[in-house]
Amino acid sequence: MVAIIAKLEKQFSRNDYNGGGSVDFEIKEGVIPVMISAPHSVKMRRNGTVKGPDKLTGAIALLLQEMTGCHLIYSTRFSESDPNYATENNGYQAALADYVKSHDVEIVIDLHGAKSSREFAVEMGTAPLLDGEKKVQGEELRSLKRYTFVADLVRYAFDYHLRDVEVEMRDVWCNRLFSAATQNTITRHLADTTDCAAIQLEINATFRTIDNAEPLKALVDTLCYIVKTLATVDWSAKQIAVYRLWQSNRHKPQDNVALYLSDEANDDFATNSLLYLCSHLGVTEVVRL
Repeated sequence: MVAIIAKLEKQFSRNDYNGGGSVDFEIKEGVIPVMISAPHSVKMRRNGTVKGPDKLTGAIALLLQEMTGCHLIYSTRFSESDPNYATENNGYQAALADYVKSHDVEIVIDLHGAKSSREFAVEMGTAPLLDGEKKVQGEELRSLKRYTFVADLVRYAFDYHLRDVEVEMRDVWCNRLFSAATQNTITRHLADTTDCAAIQLEINATFRTIDNAEPLKALVDTLCYIVKTLATVDWSAKQIAVYRLWQSNRHKPQDNVALYLSDEANDDFATNSLLYLCSHLGVTEVVRL
């Protein structure tokens, strides 16, 4: 996998990460209702200053498209404007918004990179409402629309896949440093102009280096698991939720899953609801309650 990512990254890293080609970005059509975005795969200009790339985000996005069949949009060459920043005539954002409106895309996952010194493995940004001091004041999962279960899916998936990886940063944050709400980000733009759900993922550089194979593989495995799980979701369901299941401390039949619901959660499951049981092995069972 590392060798494949290194090969895919070459198209972005050429010309000192200015990329190349005749267009600023490309879109690849997929076959599932999930779309990956990698706007910072190459250098770009923001407020007159050249901004460095989020290394490996482009290669990882291309690999996810091959592995899952998701839709994909990614930057291909140096741009005079940042696709994830408020500017007039933002071609990347406009093309993405038009695309999700005309295709069966339910959610966009926007990939970004954070420095290795950050104290998180991944931070979710969901464009919440902010007060005058840029602190979250409401609708924390605003960009996810009614699909707030995605935040739980991302958190639980990373918790599981990173459990045995030897790294210091393994926490999953949400809207603490990078909320995707303080400017006209891709996630905020989709939240404001479309019915499509969106989430920004800021990924620590520890997981985005060819020289560190184990964390890189864990990152790709986690993202692939998330995308493939979202591909199985019945997006028309009245209620969708994600639960973390723990192994029982006493023997139970292997085909039996016991869920404990607190008094506050007793209304979560109704008669004739469909329950998707997805294991870490990629096996999915659909059970009608």
